[in-house]
Amino acid sequence: MARQSSKARARDRPVPFQQGSLDALCGIYAIVNAISFLCPELDGDDCRALFARLVRKLRTIRRKALKTLWRGLNLGHVRRLLRHAVRWVTRRFGPELGVQRIRHKLRDAPRLSSLWRELRHELGDGTIAIIGIGGLEAHWSVAIRTGRTWLKLIDSDGLTALKRSACAVVPCTRRYVLDSHEVLLIRRLKTKA
Repeated sequence: MARQSSKARARDRPVPFQQGSLDALCGIYAIVNAISFLCPELDGDDCRALFARLVRKLRTIRRKALKTLWRGLNLGHVRRLLRHAVRWVTRRFGPELGVQRIRHKLRDAPRLSSLWRELRHELGDGTIAIIGIGGLEAHWSVAIRTGRTWLKLIDSDGLTALKRSACAVVPCTRRYVLDSHEVLLIRRLKTKA
């Protein structure tokens, strides 16, 4: 009997899809990752409970909630889910979190250098950002630090950092596009006594 070629063997064992390959729930993952980063007192069960609450909340914020599974969330959806998550965490665990957008001036006239400078100024000391990424990938992620040439991420898709040279603020398909309108700063304010 002839031996099968490696190509034939490879077709027999297809590469399995990973969680997130077929769904578009990265917005919910970004919210949970952001909250768990700012509130280390939450354990795995708390984060699973938050994820379940946010998935259930989809019914009230999006008329056709099931479409979220493959189409994803827009900025308005992420903002509403984030407000819900912040209220739940504050009621249940005590820490108060503030959410704001980046300065209006930067949203209206985006330049990569200005956006990068703003993120370098804002991130750190209890402040992170949920960012919308377009271009090479349509995705929501969490930025925790910014250097001169990189943006450090905690991400549900395995991204660990974005190089500044691979980013843009104007639509293109060959770079990661950082939309200045889709940057939500989240800050840990205080803990209730």
